Parts: sequence; structure tokens; C-alpha cells
Amino acid sequence: MTTTDDYLRYRASYFGKSAIVLDLGCGDGRFVEMLLDGGLNIIGVDIPDARPSIEARAAKRPDLDLTLRISYFEDPERIPLPDSSVDVVISNTVFEHILTLNSTVSELARILKPGGRVYTVFPLGSAIIEQHCGLPLIHSMESRALRLLYLKAAKAVGLYRNNASPEAMESYIYNHVFYRRANEISALFASHFEHVETDAIAYVEIKGDALMRDRNWLRRGVGKLLKTSSTAIANFVHIRHSAAFCLYGPRKSDVPKTL
Repeated sequence: MTTTDDYLRYRASYFGKSAIVLDLGCGDGRFVEMLLDGGLNIIGVDIPDARPSIEARAAKRPDLDLTLRISYFEDPERIPLPDSSVDVVISNTVFEHILTLNSTVSELARILKPGGRVYTVFPLGSAIIEQHCGLPLIHSMESRALRLLYLKAAKAVGLYRNNASPEAMESYIYNHVFYRRANEISALFASHFEHVETDAIAYVEIKGDALMRDRNWLRRGVGKLLKTSSTAIANFVHIRHSAAFCLYGPRKSDVPKTL
């Protein structure tokens, strides 16, 4: 279990166990399985490439009917769900991989019930550490040659320990990771949702709770610090670590027009 798992599990239960929850970009279905075991009514959606790993997980848990709860994008710019059909959308480190994010956010507004909520955690371009390779500021480099040199140098001194080669990682960052700044994200979401705000305080508090349960005294101390200082450090966590956004209705199309 990670902090993000704890946070999204907490937020998935916002409307109670009868609410329909969507895991957008559910991967192999791990989180769908976890929340089903927790009694929540969750479904998932991902790209067709995820099907083999989902089916492998489903084969181990036939009692959950995972294959019936997870659907796949036929059109990458359209979520395969009806209008106003979902109460809560959760998403874990997916938005930085979506090139056509405007279409995705528009689709979220379409499938959410009025007043529904989206809780999404993903890194911004302002993050210090690039989360896919674990190196600081490498995603701010515009030169691919310089980025590759950085990866190779980091590997040579033992700072880069990913199984992927430096060449494969550089190619992955270039082709599949699309970082945006906080103001870009807020403006994009605000064009479709009436309310856009950071939920980083809750994220930090949940991180603090998790650490306070640790056996190590030092980690417990850090957890207490996070818990008591969540408001003060939330913006740093939001901007420089993992962005935690909350978006909710009414959708722009639901807002009454005034004369």
C-alpha cells in the first residue's frame, strides 16, 4: 500500500458504498480488486494493451468478475461509458501520460453525474523528482542528448537503478510523458468544471497517518510532522512532488446561464 493508494481509497468512498466509482487508467486492475474487496462499487477503464494483465489478475480472482467490470478504449478520446453514469472518478499517475488531456477532461465532465467528483494524483512539470526514473529535474531538459547523457552518468555512479536501459527510459519520457504546470492544469479543468481545487492537504495528512503507524521511530516522527503541518506544506507537496487535484460539479454545462 502506498500513500496514493490510501488517499484514493479514502476519496473513492466519498459518496458511500452505493456510489459508482471509476478507476481511470486502472492498469492491471490491482486497485479495482482492492476496492471491491473493500465493498465499494468500482469499475475500471484502460487502453487495450492492459487487457492481458487484467485477464491474468481476473483469473486469480474469479469471484470478483474483474473482466466484466473493466472496459477498454476503442476511441482514445472517448471514455466508453454513458453520460452522467459515474459518481466518483479516481486516477493514479495517469494524466501525465495523456497527450489529448483536454478531450479526457471533457469526457470526465460528460460521464460524471452532476455534483460528481474527480480525485487525481499525478506529477506536474514543476516536480523536483522525475517519478519514472527517480532522477531530479531530468524532465526539465529539452535536449534529448543531454537527457540521455544524464541518465548514463547517473547509472555509472549508481544513482539510476531502473531495469530499463538509459536509452529506453529517455525514449519513454520523450514519447509517453507530457508534463504540465499547475496553472495549465487548473485552466484546462476550469473550462469543464465549476470547481477546481488542490486536495493536497488531505493527501499530506493521509501520508502522515501512514507514517505514524510505522514501527520506526524516525518515520513516526516525520508522520507527526506531516500531520501537524499539513496546511503549511501542502502547496510544496502539490507543486513539487505529487499533484493532488479535486474537481467537482456542477459541470459547466449544468451551470444556469444568467441574462
